Amino acid sequence: MTPVSLDRYRADLGRMDPLRWRGVVTDVTGLVIDSQGPASAIGGFCEIQTARGRRVRTQVAGFRNGRILSIPLEEIDGLEPGDAIYYEDDVVHTARGAGDTTAVVLGTLILTSGQPLLMPANMNMATPTP
Repeated sequence: MTPVSLDRYRADLGRMDPLRWRGVVTDVTGLVIDSQGPASAIGGFCEIQTARGRRVRTQVAGFRNGRILSIPLEEIDGLEPGDAIYYEDDVVHTARGAGDTTAVVLGTLILTSGQPLLMPANMNMATPTP
């Protein structure tokens, strides 16, 4: 029998976080998402996985009675109580593109969702427009 090399998998395991902090959405009032967990701090980012498979990015804005209060950074259509919410400790991936995000972000306006704001090539940012 030929030995199988597991080196590639060991390298991947070294880069993975084996624990992902998880909570549950308990209530939504306007643009405030109330959840039981995950453990996070004000300003931290979370991602909600809806029952229908959508992902919604949020930012922690406060706490009330032991619950986390988050503000959505994108549309919340389809969000419902019981959806899983995960703490995201890697904020760089918000560009939602693979590869070198520095090249994408440097000199680009970024929306709160982490998406680059695409502007027409002929728009001159140095000249004010009335």
